[in-house]
Amino acid sequence: MPFSSGGYGQSDMRALYRSLSSSHPTQMRIVRFLISGSSAAGINLGTLFVLTHFFDVWYLLSSVVAFSVSFFVSFTLQKFWTFNDASLHRVRSQAFVYLMIALADLGLNTLLLFVLVEYAHVHYMAAQLLCMGLIAIINFFSYKRFVFRALKNDAPLSATQTRTRMSPPHIFFLVVAFVLFASLASYRLSENPPTWIDEGTITQTSINLAAHGIYGMQTAPGHFITTAGFITTSFPVTYPIALSFSLFGTTLLNARGTMVLFMTLLCALSYFLIRSLAGERKGSISLFSLFLLVTFAPLYGHGKNVLGEVPGLMYFVASLVFLQWAEKKSYLSLWVFSGVFAGLAMTTKPSYLIFIAPSLLVVAYLRRKQLSWRSVLTFCAGAGCVLLWWFFVHVTSIAALKEIFLVTNPNDHALSARLINNSARFISELQPLYFLGLLSLWWGSLLFRTWRKVEIPTVELFAGIFSAVSLLLYLPSGGFYRYFFPAEALALVFLPLALYRTPLAERYRSFFLKAATVFLLLLILFQGYQTLFHSWVSEHQENTRSALLSLHLRDIGDDKKIFLYNVPEAVIFLNSHNYYQYLQYGEVVTHGAENLAFLFRGEPDYVLVDTEFPDTERVSAFYSERSRFDKYVLYEKTRK
Repeated sequence: MPFSSGGYGQSDMRALYRSLSSSHPTQMRIVRFLISGSSAAGINLGTLFVLTHFFDVWYLLSSVVAFSVSFFVSFTLQKFWTFNDASLHRVRSQAFVYLMIALADLGLNTLLLFVLVEYAHVHYMAAQLLCMGLIAIINFFSYKRFVFRALKNDAPLSATQTRTRMSPPHIFFLVVAFVLFASLASYRLSENPPTWIDEGTITQTSINLAAHGIYGMQTAPGHFITTAGFITTSFPVTYPIALSFSLFGTTLLNARGTMVLFMTLLCALSYFLIRSLAGERKGSISLFSLFLLVTFAPLYGHGKNVLGEVPGLMYFVASLVFLQWAEKKSYLSLWVFSGVFAGLAMTTKPSYLIFIAPSLLVVAYLRRKQLSWRSVLTFCAGAGCVLLWWFFVHVTSIAALKEIFLVTNPNDHALSARLINNSARFISELQPLYFLGLLSLWWGSLLFRTWRKVEIPTVELFAGIFSAVSLLLYLPSGGFYRYFFPAEALALVFLPLALYRTPLAERYRSFFLKAATVFLLLLILFQGYQTLFHSWVSEHQENTRSALLSLHLRDIGDDKKIFLYNVPEAVIFLNSHNYYQYLQYGEVVTHGAENLAFLFRGEPDYVLVDTEFPDTERVSAFYSERSRFDKYVLYEKTRK
């Protein structure tokens, strides 16, 4: 056989490959399967290593990202090369089955990886190799039998069906969006943003649910505040967090991992909602919406902390998705699901209740001719069941309900002062000004389409009214930016749809669409820059509060009593439930005041306070400073 300067010639290698494939088809298919799988595995391991080692992403989330990226490489190689399936008319159904297998693999891979790393103490890279070896064996037979098997009488898809398939560039940008989101959402998850009082309230409630079955906060060993009025973020958040604690352990990382799941669902549901509404240009419109959301800094500032804003918005968007389906298919079950998710959103935080309830009434009035009473009542039944559960199990009284709404103004500022101060924010502060600009563009499109008699989808009308109500009700509120976060996020999600749906004369439309595309691209770049360099998350990228709390509190024994003065976020780092605490939200909401006498008598063994503690001199008679870190001071009882 002749040799070329570089070894075997390419034609000789191809001939050898064809010969072996013809004489040993099964063995060569296994070889191709292994090469394809190894290529995907290389991408999997490379992505896992880079994200975990260089970007400090939690190894389990790195595994999810790596698995997702390698999925696309694997499907392409396995279909067209390993199993020699060149057909295109079954790509969609094959990809769906392949995805189902991949999702099952993902669950198995993540579970095995967690067990091997956390309990067998195997290095995460070695554990990943073991997982992939087992999954590879299962996958070969699954692909051969269920995915790429030959079918008789296959009929090609119609041209219309072909156009509904996602193009390779669209899939590529979906992967880019997912990797970007996963990196930002999981970067130093337990540290960034720093934990704080509101997160501590919710995690404490979840800890007590998991450990004692009590929906409340402990102020002393065996004594709990069971009123839900103090704990405004309710069971749609605390139950999943408590479940995470029960399954995986009581750590801040596990709690925030659940929050990443809420963020992921929010992004996915928003993408599919806009894609179902867009019709023409749905690929570009849905991608623009997705990128606007994943580059939005408050998504991570409010979403990585254990708070109610992102979960509540996720439930609301889920309600919109089912509402969109219900209008298309008229199944009563879809109206029930839409109502249930709306109820879950309303019970997540009191702000969602006061945003959604009036919005529902306005939508029902405006759509009174299109909506049947049967559908409306079914929706209300679904939402009502959740609200009743919330009131009788968690609120329990009108007094507690009043306390819930009081927390939105914890400092009891005068209404006139709140109206003036919050109105001024919209001309003096960037975030409110940005929100006002987004909402103006969206509502400008809604009003213009209404004037031109262009039909507006009910879900967009509902979301638009929700956002307008949020703006109006923000003015008399306590003024925190997170109060208008849901409306701002919805304005971003619907902005591409609003711009592309703007009805213009044909001679202007082409230029306007090009200008809208450039505008959206610049907006995404601006948001990405803000997220990376000028946001709450970027400002705290080197934060170590959680590590410091764990370091200074982990050596306190179970037999030692510790007093926490308005630092509920510290409880999750304690080794026992032998703690007392005093809690103060603003100037009018306090709990645990009866424990202050216990503190000032010098009975606790340790005292943890923040740097704003007002009674340093009173405790100095009994305690000496043990350590000072971040914003905290830890006192130890003086031995005499």
